[in-house]
This record gives sequence, structure tokens and C-alpha cells, in this order.
Amino acid sequence: MKISYDKTADAMYIRLRDGKIKGTVKVNDRLMIDVDTKGNTVGVELLDASFQLSQKSVKNLEKNFMRGVPVEITATTPA
Repeated sequence: MKISYDKTADAMYIRLRDGKIKGTVKVNDRLMIDVDTKGNTVGVELLDASFQLSQKSVKNLEKNFMRGVPVEITATTPA
């Protein structure tokens, strides 16, 4: 599992497994699920993440980083 968070886009992506993404299932305007050719979940994208996650959730991300779960926090400039 790898967790990425883009501060500029306020978007979080949780990569659950390796694999080629065949499609994306839109759950709602802020939640998309990437699936492989067999329909297995490859990753989850969460938009407007700071509005949907509590401070406790953010602290848990930091703890997971300390436990060896790959967590990447970036701040990109829109093109």
C-alpha cells in the first residue's frame, strides 16, 4: 500500500496493489475507485481530502509513515 497526498490539489490517492488500471468507478464527485481487468480495486482517489478527513486521520497517516507504510505528501503547481 502507498498513500499519496497532493496539498495543492487537496487530493489523496491510496494505492492498494500493483496492477494495470482498466477503469475508474465514480462513487461520487469526491471518490473514485480504480479497478483492474478483473474488477479488483487497485486504488482509491479522494478529492477535497482535507474536508473529508479528520485531524485524527491525518495523524494516523503520519504514524503509518513511521511504521514503514509509504506515505508521500507533495505540493504541486497546477500546469
